[in-house]
Amino acid sequence: AQDREYKSVSGTLSQQRAQYEGIRAANQQDLTVKKNDLAVFNFIMDITKCKGTNLLQSSVSLNGSAPVQVCSRDQGFELAFEDSATQAKVEQMMTPGVRKALDSALGVAFDSKLKASFVEESVGVTPKPTPVRESPPKSVQWKKCTDGPVNCGLLHDTMSLQWGKFKDLVDELEAEMDRNKDAWQALKEDLNEQLDVISSQKAECQTGFDTAVGTKNALTSESDEKTVQARELTVDYEREMAVCHARVEELLY
Repeated sequence: AQDREYKSVSGTLSQQRAQYEGIRAANQQDLTVKKNDLAVFNFIMDITKCKGTNLLQSSVSLNGSAPVQVCSRDQGFELAFEDSATQAKVEQMMTPGVRKALDSALGVAFDSKLKASFVEESVGVTPKPTPVRESPPKSVQWKKCTDGPVNCGLLHDTMSLQWGKFKDLVDELEAEMDRNKDAWQALKEDLNEQLDVISSQKAECQTGFDTAVGTKNALTSESDEKTVQARELTVDYEREMAVCHARVEELLY
């Protein structure tokens, strides 16, 4: 019975371990993606922060400008940095999740300004001179960008909101992973404790079984000795009785 119970609990432990490790691996992969997303916004937040002001002041700045433009392309809104190295770094770090969030956030914050002051470009049309960093042209590519650098306060606030959303996603997933880990540790300790109890009970039963077997063997050995003695006594009795019968017959006849 203990063997069946031990096997059942051990199977449950293995099953729960595999389930936990599978969930943890999936969450770890998701966490890596979310941290990569957050790293992009950390980088953008740093390079778009208004110079010469603290964070609170930059959030309400009306005159400061950032070394970047907001552009609208076929695929959505994006940032175009004046420094090519910075632009290359952002493109290298860019993830699908961040690109989608940027498109949505920049669209909400700057769409009206684009409609009012952006300059449309297309292949075959000479663009107006602007400090915009342009990508290699495509046959049907078009791009509209702000006239000059954008207001750093507005841009920084926009990026701050997105950073907060992605930071919350990281924190929530890390908290969930911590809860899962705590739950698994508690379950593992409980199941291991059950295995210890079953092992202890099995050891006690094995000790009792060994004692019983020893007692049985001792009794069997004693019984065998008694059987031999009884057989020997029977032989002696029959021999003596034969002698007695012969003597009686001799006396009577």
